[in-house]
Amino acid sequence: MKLARPPKTTAPATRLRFPAPRRGDTWMTVVHNRRPQENELSRLEEIILLARSAGCRRIGLAYCAELTPEARLFEKIMQNHFNVKMVPCQQTVSSQESFVHNGCKRPRCAVLCDPLAQSTALNRSAVDLNISLGLCTRQDILLKKCSTAPVTTLAVRDQALAHRPLEGLYGGYYFDLYGLRPGV
Repeated sequence: MKLARPPKTTAPATRLRFPAPRRGDTWMTVVHNRRPQENELSRLEEIILLARSAGCRRIGLAYCAELTPEARLFEKIMQNHFNVKMVPCQQTVSSQESFVHNGCKRPRCAVLCDPLAQSTALNRSAVDLNISLGLCTRQDILLKKCSTAPVTTLAVRDQALAHRPLEGLYGGYYFDLYGLRPGV
């Protein structure tokens, strides 16, 4: 489905109708005024609807560098509605000598995940809402803790289950892993 800007004229109706932001709306007001049609929206559509309803203009995307193609697609979609600031989790560190990180000696140039730098960059950009895309659990928690703007998650990282953690509950993955019986 292609997301488009809200129609400004009497163009044919599309599936998505985004309300114009109202002055004074807060996140609590927006969350409590849930519309019945929101049950039919994808998560991305719902994020757009809620962000527009709250009057957001700048969206931050904190993403795993391994999901750069997906992040760029997300940016392309969101640019129809917001200014987007994208910050990958990985920062390249280089020095003349090797360095120590978490007790491990690393080569001269290495790539490290730095959720604190990620949240700091988004905080400095003064975004209205941050969206997490495919971050590791630790990085996701730190982003939510250190972010000055509200944070929601578009997709979680789960390498074992192709980024679909609920599949493990429906299928036999956790049953086999923890010796459970289905239906218990």
